[in-house]
Amino acid sequence: MIVFDVDGTLLGGESYDWTAFEDAFEEAAGFRLTKEFFSNLEEVTAKAIVHQALPELDEEERTVIEYKTRDGYLSRLQDVFQNDPNSFPAVHGVIELLEEIQNRNIPIAIATGDWRPTITLKLKAAKIPFDHLPLVTSCDHYHRHESIASAIKKAGGTLDNAIYVGDGVWTSKPPKNWAFISLVVVQEERGYEMLERSMCWTRLLKRSFGNSLAISLHELSYGMVI
Repeated sequence: MIVFDVDGTLLGGESYDWTAFEDAFEEAAGFRLTKEFFSNLEEVTAKAIVHQALPELDEEERTVIEYKTRDGYLSRLQDVFQNDPNSFPAVHGVIELLEEIQNRNIPIAIATGDWRPTITLKLKAAKIPFDHLPLVTSCDHYHRHESIASAIKKAGGTLDNAIYVGDGVWTSKPPKNWAFISLVVVQEERGYEMLERSMCWTRLLKRSFGNSLAISLHELSYGMVI
């Protein structure tokens, strides 16, 4: 089975996304997150980011600020979408890709580091069908690997036959013995520095599922067929 991340993998709009998150956190906590803070994160989920930024507070106080950040973040995303309905586009070919995978009777689930209300808004904005898919978010778990494991379980899969598709370095260190590959979705503005990792994903997928699906994922990642 395959578990997908969302932001940067299934849909774009990350620049709007991070600005909305950081502004919401500043409003809720009273200070702005720094580049140094992000470079030292031990866990990258929405819940974890907020809680790691507030080590001096107790759990209850951190949770209050988390909820304020989530609500402010959602409000800002709604404003972005109202101003530009194309602000969170589906990655080219991804809707067809998801349909193809399901037509091959391969189970799919979604595990994201975002909160449920905010990721739901973005998936709907991107017109990506997801209501029928298991969806696990930062509302459910603090750690990303816990969300991945939960999504796999909800989809009826097991850890030894699951592949996780994500776009960031935080998805590159799975728990031991996971059949896990991190796919960096190389978009035009990012260049081709991650090309080799995408090619490794393609080779693995050809072995696992055959050429048709591999070509679809390969085209999704950087628009070429080798």
